[in-house]
Amino acid sequence: MRASHEHQQGRLKAATRAVVTQAGTAAQLASGTRVSESQINKYVGPAYPDFMPLDVVLDAELLAGAPIITQALASIQGYRLVPVDGAVSAPIGVKDTVRLLEGLMHVVSAIHAAVADEHVDEGEKREIERKLSTHLMEVQDVLARVRTVEG
Repeated sequence: MRASHEHQQGRLKAATRAVVTQAGTAAQLASGTRVSESQINKYVGPAYPDFMPLDVVLDAELLAGAPIITQALASIQGYRLVPVDGAVSAPIGVKDTVRLLEGLMHVVSAIHAAVADEHVDEGEKREIERKLSTHLMEVQDVLARVRTVEG
């Protein structure tokens, strides 16, 4: 059994379509990678079970000018990419406490609504996962800024 879920794989396919669109066309992308146009079209198709190999992802993202698939992978796992030159260094403040509390309340509300009927369906699981992922990114943002604060 795979560790990733079908909806996560769907997000990855959507990111693959986005990188192709950003790069131009499948033909244009193929000219800058080691795979053919038809193979790229398969990678973006939801019915095709395989995904782009990492070296092709790298080439595709370089051609697109943005780490679209890499961002999707990070987001699915609860992370956020931050450019090396653009790391957030703002100090933490009261707004952070409010944002973290609001995010946690969104998570708690989603879980509470899902378990109200004592059965959590797939849609409710996806909603909980989405809320948790968003909240984790907010927590990680604050954590990164706490670690960079000079004392």
